[in-house]
Amino acid sequence: MTGVNVLDLKKQNRKQILLIIKKYGPLPRIDIAKLLKLTPAAVTIISNEMLEEGIIIEKGQQVEVDKRVGRKRILIDINYNFKYIVGVSIESETLNIGLSNLKGEVVDKKQFMVSKEYFESKLDIFKLIGDSCMNLFWENNIKKQDILGMGIGIVGSVDSLEGISVDSYGVLEKKIQIKNILQEYLNIPVCVDNNVRALAMAEIEFRPNDNNENYNNNMVFVKYGPGIGAAIVINNEIYQGSSNNAGELGHTTVNYHGDICKCGRRGCLETIASQNAVIIKTKKMFSKEDTPFLYKITHGDVEDINLLFILESAHNGDVNIISILEDAAFYFAIALSTAITLYDPKEVVFYGEVFRYDFFIDKLKFYFKDILCDDNMLNIIRVSNLEYQNKFLGGVALALKKFFYNEGGKNINQTK
Repeated sequence: MTGVNVLDLKKQNRKQILLIIKKYGPLPRIDIAKLLKLTPAAVTIISNEMLEEGIIIEKGQQVEVDKRVGRKRILIDINYNFKYIVGVSIESETLNIGLSNLKGEVVDKKQFMVSKEYFESKLDIFKLIGDSCMNLFWENNIKKQDILGMGIGIVGSVDSLEGISVDSYGVLEKKIQIKNILQEYLNIPVCVDNNVRALAMAEIEFRPNDNNENYNNNMVFVKYGPGIGAAIVINNEIYQGSSNNAGELGHTTVNYHGDICKCGRRGCLETIASQNAVIIKTKKMFSKEDTPFLYKITHGDVEDINLLFILESAHNGDVNIISILEDAAFYFAIALSTAITLYDPKEVVFYGEVFRYDFFIDKLKFYFKDILCDDNMLNIIRVSNLEYQNKFLGGVALALKKFFYNEGGKNINQTK
């Protein structure tokens, strides 16, 4: 066996030890050896090395049912404060930057509202990200060597292998090498993926302890915002597709004779059901006569219309607003039911501010049930556990997997 293969095997064993602890919580070395089918001696050698590096910690003794005299088993756990991770979310209207430990526990965060007029150059956004990160480190007394890496989730098509934003639908110029730009600016490892896939990864990584029922999860993760996106999870891995474009639910054609979408096609779901589409349609009919409650709460100012006011107006009986939302929910349910039929997921997870309000999700479930003709299908729907304000956790999850678990706990810049 070559030296390279020995090192690869060692890294793989370290990775499996970390993943098994992550799955089951603190464990004694003997139990890890049994679960991984490794010798106790091998686990002891590897775990002692990881203890010295600070990657894992000893965490008390195992509570034993059998009280007979014997050697107490020391539990080992991941040191979730071993390093910190920077997460970034770049969307059409917001830029979210956050700092967390390896468990996704937020240390600090910053949010910026962005628009096409916000920057003189679209490259200025990277200076803002870099400067904001340096401020986060300084404000929280964190040294750069304590940063494991940065993960970035961005809208649109992404070449995750090269770290390139291929097409962010106008947020950035096409084919921007995000990874190279920010690695050079900050001198830390950077990885990049589509924002919805990143959030789906966060849903997997930072799920609450549920007795491991969903550890091997098949899921369709759906994000609702200015646009509509989805990610397909198969056995806890994001399905990328042959061109890195799997899960483009918002660009599913639901009305061939409909409006032209920003992607160039006609009648995409986003043109009917997205937040932007709903707001545009509402503004077109906005008046004291046609949308009385909305007119009242916005004081007659069309520029004050937002999704929250639209939902509130529907709840308070604005008939025309209700009609717009029912159309959105209907076409949303059509596209989603097709995805469910194709992929047969264990869960459908909704992420977005709109799902905090019963009016929209109840309409969606109504059409969903009617289209699929199966009451049990409603049981697979749930709202994400992730806080909507912490969209940067998608980037954190990307970096955590790539730079920590996949590397057996060692940063890729460290000496192997």
